Amino acid sequence: MYNLNMHKRTIIKIFALITLLISGCNKKEQPLITNGDFQQKETVFSSTKDNSFSTLNNRHLETGTFESDLLYKEGAFAGLLFNVSKDYSSYYYFGINNNELYNATLIKCENGIEKEITSCYIHPENEFKLKVIFNKNDIKCFCKDRLVIYHIDDQYLQGSLIGLKSNISGVSFCNLQFNNNIAFQTHDVLLVGHSYMDLWKNYKEDLNKYNDVFNLAINGSATLDWICHSEEIIAYKPKKVIICIGINDFSVNTQPYQSYSFLRMLVDVLLEQLQNTHFCILSLNKQCLLPNYDARIDQLNAYYKQYCAESPRLHYGNLDNAFLDVNGNPDPSYFTDGLHPSEESYKIIANAIYEAFGD
Repeated sequence: MYNLNMHKRTIIKIFALITLLISGCNKKEQPLITNGDFQQKETVFSSTKDNSFSTLNNRHLETGTFESDLLYKEGAFAGLLFNVSKDYSSYYYFGINNNELYNATLIKCENGIEKEITSCYIHPENEFKLKVIFNKNDIKCFCKDRLVIYHIDDQYLQGSLIGLKSNISGVSFCNLQFNNNIAFQTHDVLLVGHSYMDLWKNYKEDLNKYNDVFNLAINGSATLDWICHSEEIIAYKPKKVIICIGINDFSVNTQPYQSYSFLRMLVDVLLEQLQNTHFCILSLNKQCLLPNYDARIDQLNAYYKQYCAESPRLHYGNLDNAFLDVNGNPDPSYFTDGLHPSEESYKIIANAIYEAFGD
């Protein structure tokens, strides 16, 4: 009789365990979006109406990393919410804003009132990889894994919800990731500037004398755009900074002395804050498509060269006569489109950088 009861109890336990396993298998995963105006389809989240605002279900992150790919739509201001309060009245918001120009923008909302903290130019894309690393008052915002906004907020928000926001319908996010990691990777050598740097695909191979090179450049940027990026450059704690900037200034009628003044405003701050860092300022080279810029290029290069002579930590990267033929005219073979360097031309740029630094 005793053995029979033990046998019955064993059968009951096995049956209960099987029932639990079956119910667990049939249990549907909770939706990631818990409220608001985003629709989830597999791993894609799309805004369903204008001014869509949603937080994630049971995801609390007071400090950490939150990232997503943004499938952009013209006219949108869309991005990531973090440190959102329980009543949704206070939050930070980092996103892409197409208001005349494309900008990466950081917003702080307190008690329902939004205020822009800062904004910076970025190159137009159909897709943006957005990321924020937030640790109390320390906020780092990334686009394409490049730090574009670094902000210290002495009166920081303490909400723990994260979410998505878009001013128009039809904007999609995918590859959402979030964790408690607040680590930020610094780099020894930074590339700063416009498309010449941004489009340099093989920069690590071409600059292989340096072990840790990171590309921070922004396609289409002008010298004025970089004045607001001193804090981001400083955050990387680089030993060397390579700057290639100025040619896009002329398309908006910025004069050579103005471009030089803007560059000096940036670099003077960096010289003060990065006491052991050296800087290579690359001169502008002449191109096939922009012959009317030649005189202004010569003027700006003269200002750059004069500036570099003022400090042993400033180095002039001489591209004055690079990419010219035997007659002193731009040689089309050095360019992909008459404007941007070919793969072989980037090796010439790399050698100019080595020579400037004495490496």
